[in-house]
Amino acid sequence: MSSKRRYAVAGLLALCAVGGCLSATPFGQSSTPTAEPGGFQGQLDEPSPQTVSLENRWNRDVTTQLRVLRVATNGTVHEEAHELSPGSERTVYNTSAADPDGVESFRLTLTARNTTERVTIENDACHGGAHGGIEDDGTVFLTYAIC
Repeated sequence: MSSKRRYAVAGLLALCAVGGCLSATPFGQSSTPTAEPGGFQGQLDEPSPQTVSLENRWNRDVTTQLRVLRVATNGTVHEEAHELSPGSERTVYNTSAADPDGVESFRLTLTARNTTERVTIENDACHGGAHGGIEDDGTVFLTYAIC
């Protein structure tokens, strides 16, 4: 074997050893157990009522139309026009009003200024309430928090 070839083989073996290819534990498994992440185990199966709030950050009065659909029944549980004056913010719906059977999905549709926004939330501990309305430049928004 030539010296160049010996150096190449030795380099390849060193690279494999450093990279873990020749480790005693197969497939990079560790004998040290990995800690289980804490947090929401079990909480995602428990219903947690969510609120829907609307806000007007714009400098004009705005009429919004909010529709809340309970996905499990495909039924509308809230449909109402809300007048929002400049700088106003208020809670307009709570998912507990639909008397959900455990954790369920709710599809929200907000229409204002010829624009429609949609989101789907769940009434579990990982989802926060939905928040929508009019931005300071007059655009419509609808969002929600999730862990």
